[in-house]
Amino acid sequence: MIPDPLDVPPIYRFGPFEADTLTGELRLNGDRVPFQDVPFRFLVALLERPGEMVSRDQLRQELWPADLNLDFVRALDSAVFKVRQALGDSARNPLYLETLPGKGYRFLGEVSIHPSAMVLRKGFKPVGHPGEPPGVVTPFRGGLRPEQGDPGSQSSTAGPGQPESARSGPAGFERRRQAPRLAITLGRYLWPALAATSGLVLAAALLARARLAHPAPPYQANLVALVPFENRTGDPALGPLGLQVTERVRRDLQFMDNVKIALDRPLPAGAGDPLRGLAEATGAHFVVAGSYDAKGGELEFQARLVDPWKGQVIYTLGPWRGPRDDPDKALNGLRQGLGGALGWSLYDNGLEPGATHPPRLDALQALLKERSFQPDEYGKAIAACDEALARDPDFLWARLRKIDLLIEIDHYTEADAVVASAEPYFGTCTGVEREMLRWYRAALGSRPLEALNACVNIQAIHPDTLFFRFNRAYLELAVNRPHSAIRDLTGLPPGLFHTLGGRDWWPCQYLTSAEHAIQDFPTQLREAREAERLFPDVLDFRAQEASALVALGRTQELASVLEAASGVAPRPGTLSPLEMKTFVVRELRAHDHREAALILAAQVLREAQGDPGTPSRPDHLGMALLLVHLGRDAEALDLYRRLGAEDPKDLACTWAVGALLARLGRLEEARRVEAGLAALAYPHLCGEGSFGRACIAAQLGETERAVTLLGKAFEQGFYFGDGIHRQVFLEPLRGLASYQALLKAKD
Repeated sequence: MIPDPLDVPPIYRFGPFEADTLTGELRLNGDRVPFQDVPFRFLVALLERPGEMVSRDQLRQELWPADLNLDFVRALDSAVFKVRQALGDSARNPLYLETLPGKGYRFLGEVSIHPSAMVLRKGFKPVGHPGEPPGVVTPFRGGLRPEQGDPGSQSSTAGPGQPESARSGPAGFERRRQAPRLAITLGRYLWPALAATSGLVLAAALLARARLAHPAPPYQANLVALVPFENRTGDPALGPLGLQVTERVRRDLQFMDNVKIALDRPLPAGAGDPLRGLAEATGAHFVVAGSYDAKGGELEFQARLVDPWKGQVIYTLGPWRGPRDDPDKALNGLRQGLGGALGWSLYDNGLEPGATHPPRLDALQALLKERSFQPDEYGKAIAACDEALARDPDFLWARLRKIDLLIEIDHYTEADAVVASAEPYFGTCTGVEREMLRWYRAALGSRPLEALNACVNIQAIHPDTLFFRFNRAYLELAVNRPHSAIRDLTGLPPGLFHTLGGRDWWPCQYLTSAEHAIQDFPTQLREAREAERLFPDVLDFRAQEASALVALGRTQELASVLEAASGVAPRPGTLSPLEMKTFVVRELRAHDHREAALILAAQVLREAQGDPGTPSRPDHLGMALLLVHLGRDAEALDLYRRLGAEDPKDLACTWAVGALLARLGRLEEARRVEAGLAALAYPHLCGEGSFGRACIAAQLGETERAVTLLGKAFEQGFYFGDGIHRQVFLEPLRGLASYQALLKAKD
């Protein structure tokens, strides 16, 4: 019997993602994306109606019972945030999830619907006629119907036009600030896993922890078993108190987002660890146990959070004391400590549970509020960090998150002060926490080697944690150690950061850049093409492919690469077609294909100037750079000056103005610009002032001074990268022995 398609739990496919409504899984290129239940159901509610507006009231009715006492506004905002994080989407430039202010939400793009593979494995036939491949079920107003025709076709339910990409990734034009690039702050990679919460709803972001490959664990990552608290008072009349305490803890945990409580089972009798036996019987990841004892006229409570699979006590919590006849004060402390410890252990912070001190539950809840704010609401986000610290001054992660936020808005002096505020707690920090503080101090102080050493020390404590292996590779590239970076990057799984802001492609990007830096162009070409297959909407890999082809002298193959890039709607935060083509212009010139560079630059500039849309700032920066490559220096100077006036903190525009003045023979004006850069405060510039001075000095013909300034910039934390050789204003240094020695890999 062929089931009605409405009775078959469907899989919704869109882009590289698929949402399986039978298993409750979101998958990216076939790999499971850890995802919570409410955000998943929110996503499915939109996938059922692609291209249609779904009101907030509709969503409230579909996602939560009417009698549930919950802040629906905050809970819905939390679900929206988590969906965007999982899809790597942007509120400002949505690719999938569009907010209709004051109304609701709409899913953009094409969605196809298929029967769940698990249903098929259980004996159901595909939708369609016997013996035929499964059809595509397309959504329409009023329900689902099987669509006849090509089984591989996609339904056309696209929303508004494709968004403009706002470039912020590693392979674009020079950035005005190097500090965030050096720091690889927690906010950019680890923090987005957290989400907003209210009451006792705790966002325990159950990401698959970034570890080296291991077999699937024999437990459910978010399942917790509870053992009745042990009565050590010697008073049988207090025996029921243990069950009462356990029941209170159970009620608290039931309100934690995505935490599951195992069914009660007695501790196994016989030989062996009883907690391990309980975990094996229930499939629980963690076990909560505890005890209470009499201390004079008071009761003293202690608790343990145990990972029985490793035989490890993650946290020993307490003691908390309260009057024997009124133990509520002690119990409140226990609930705060235990709830915070469990929530923190389930939150994937890139470290093994127990590596950092756990926060109080109310401090963690306060910090999680930050994720419900819009990306530009820094004041509210910083206030959430302050509230968390007021509730628990030992909560180091709240300080680190505050530092991240301050760095993002260029408040470096305030970020320094927050680091200094942690000094009194340094002696009680864990080893990992101390190294993380050293890492931040080094990053803010523009000391990349010191930051690298801190990262190496953290990895020594947790050698199989992939995040720190990636970060170590990033810092190795920053200090011109590409061979070391390749060793660390090789074997990192594609999609490592797929839940963290859509940066799943960054490890591949850094790997191909490192291969270019060591001139292993065949490997770079192969890796770039493989990355294109994995990330078809990331034009950075088209740029890397073109970069390798240029270096190999296979410029005749560029036309097809550029043509393919023109038809791609890029993922937010990646290269736009204009930026990608400008990248190729720079690469052509760097490898002495000057005629080809001129032809392509003229073509790309005509395309950009003929675009009917309003150019973005990255577009204008790209056009200014194209004018430089075309030798139209006066026009480029005017454009850079205008862009610099719009954003005086963009030092790249400032030193471009100085270099162009030197090229135009206006030497005194160029020297005045350089003097202004020399007067800028150090250290928070991370070497950008010195780098700009090097570019101006090179254009003034003072090449040895330029090399000295360039070396100083690297010492001050300017990111080395493989883009130095593409910098047009440093061309006078090429062939200079001291310049070549400076660029030589340090490993």
